[in-house]
Amino acid sequence: MKEVKNNLTIVLSCAILLLAFAASVVHPYVGYFVQSCGDTDGGKNYYTFGVIHLGSFSVEDSCVENKLQELFCGNNQVGYDIVTCSAGCNDGACNTPKEGVDDFTQTGTEEESYAFETGGDKLEIGEYLGDVVDVFTERDLDALSSHSVSTPEGSTDYNQYLRFKTDDFENGKIILDENEDGNVDHYLYFAGDTPIFEYQLAFENGFTSKIEHNKAKDFHDETLFLLGRKYVIIDTRHSGSTLELKLLGGEFSDALEEGQTKIYTVKGEDYKIAAYSIDDSAREVFFTVNAESFGNLEEGESALLDNGILLGVTKVIINEVGEGSDLVQFYIGADTLVLEDTYTDNIFTQGVRVQGNSLSEGKVKFKGSLDGDTFTLTDITYRLDADAIEGDDVFIPPGHTLREYIEAAEGLLGHWDIAYGGIEEGDAGYSLITLDPSGDDAYDLRFENNKGQAYNIDFLIHDGG
Repeated sequence: MKEVKNNLTIVLSCAILLLAFAASVVHPYVGYFVQSCGDTDGGKNYYTFGVIHLGSFSVEDSCVENKLQELFCGNNQVGYDIVTCSAGCNDGACNTPKEGVDDFTQTGTEEESYAFETGGDKLEIGEYLGDVVDVFTERDLDALSSHSVSTPEGSTDYNQYLRFKTDDFENGKIILDENEDGNVDHYLYFAGDTPIFEYQLAFENGFTSKIEHNKAKDFHDETLFLLGRKYVIIDTRHSGSTLELKLLGGEFSDALEEGQTKIYTVKGEDYKIAAYSIDDSAREVFFTVNAESFGNLEEGESALLDNGILLGVTKVIINEVGEGSDLVQFYIGADTLVLEDTYTDNIFTQGVRVQGNSLSEGKVKFKGSLDGDTFTLTDITYRLDADAIEGDDVFIPPGHTLREYIEAAEGLLGHWDIAYGGIEEGDAGYSLITLDPSGDDAYDLRFENNKGQAYNIDFLIHDGG
């Protein structure tokens, strides 16, 4: 298969999407730059179902429970609002309240996107992602915003960087080729066993803790934001020059007094959670969830609920003075992330565990130093290698995302993804020329001209030797 450019640059959209609302509703064309964008419901019309037309693609307004994702056009780019419909949401539109009065709650545009382009430089076929945008920072995405953290040893700001090219790796490009199933098309391609990206958390003044009983105790209960997701450090282990961080994050965080009960809705399911009893001496919490017992959980422990939801304890607070109740702080819908590395070398190691499972595709590198009993962490750098669900190399067709095609989607960590929006045509378009076998003795030449006329020509025939 060959590509005809007609002296035009063929460009495409390939946007990073931060999936902060609900993955089932978010569409990969949010943030997709096109030559034209049309909306059948005329814009932000929450009570009318609409379809966005962008080039040869189309996307629709959609519902998740009582929330609506309303798509609209702006500056030849697809944007959206997320609203909560008081009367419910059906078929891509809010139901109109009986009294006919507008009544919906704006829940915000929580998602953001950024296309791989710099000024007029757009990603072209055969060009690596990192050749167009090598690093994303808080200037590009709010999910990479800087934050601060404090311990008794001092305070520091920390910055986040998402890289697609470094001195020792480059991966991810658009190809016109045959995938591992033998299908010829254009794909967003990542070579197997090669990093897809590199993520760095850099502490400006160093994240510092005293080492007591082989633990960086001052790190405990501190909050870190990684790729838009909030994590709490619930445990540490320090041995020699090796550090282990155990982090817990989730959909909701809350606190319950001993004997208190609340109902939480996670992914459309209700969970009635009670802190049935708290053992003062063992600092353990006995939970019931929807009247089912979930044993005694200590700080840093978690229990698996229905639908893969985790209930994780971050802290048990014992009331020592006898007035008031003991308290438990916890996450529901929790994720557990463990990072471990030797901080005195410059080597990435397979010291990553997600939900208790080792992640062979994930690699981490710490940088830090120990001065007496004071430890300072300066950098956490993380990489995820490409590993396709089928085969090694990853081929992502137009209209699909990275998460759909890699074995270790949980290794992306935060709520984000890479979506391949497809090829954006120039003024005269582009043509794909194919040579298709015809029987066992001929090839046909197939293509379409710039007027849309299709041709099928006998190109090569084997006849009598």
